[in-house]
Amino acid sequence: MNRKTLKIKGTGVPRICTWILGFVHGRILKTAVLDSETGYICSCYLINKWKLFEQYSFERVKQLELELKAVRSEAASLMAKEAQIRRNLENDVIEHSKGVSIDEKRAAGRCLKRQSAYKKNHEENMKRLIEIDSKIRSCEIGAKEEISATASELQSRFATYAQGMLLRPVQDTLIPPLEENNCFDFYQSSHNEEMQKLQKMIKETLYYE
Repeated sequence: MNRKTLKIKGTGVPRICTWILGFVHGRILKTAVLDSETGYICSCYLINKWKLFEQYSFERVKQLELELKAVRSEAASLMAKEAQIRRNLENDVIEHSKGVSIDEKRAAGRCLKRQSAYKKNHEENMKRLIEIDSKIRSCEIGAKEEISATASELQSRFATYAQGMLLRPVQDTLIPPLEENNCFDFYQSSHNEEMQKLQKMIKETLYYE
């Protein structure tokens, strides 16, 4: 199923309408002002859009969580299996020496077959874990880029609104910033341990092989 594209209400209206709204709020209703303390323009329009942006950001991160839920679960299972495989490779070893008995030679042969199977499973697991790591990173970057693009669009809207409000060109310093990263804080802290474990396992594999 395709992911639903999230949008903030009002970002699709013609810019002239946003300019007119700024003019009405600033010049007629006097509900839009330049805050002397912060130096930013301030109005109910901006406050409403901040709230919508915050809601949009958290919804996008929630969407990201659902998008990656299955592969994260798969990664956890594969990492547990990989840890056991590495223990088997380390512990399931038979020393070879001259003059061993037939039974010992047969046991050594069986051990070699098991070692071969372990290595095959290890290669398959790590190939898939590297794919999952790449997918997670790609999806996270995509979500951050979408949120950043939406923030930039809103900032541009705010500038248009401010031009109508002040009836003059507007500097970026008058436009209040939008916090783009706050929505990722809890998400990143929730998955920090598992991602460190995954990346450590991948680095160890790439280093030794």
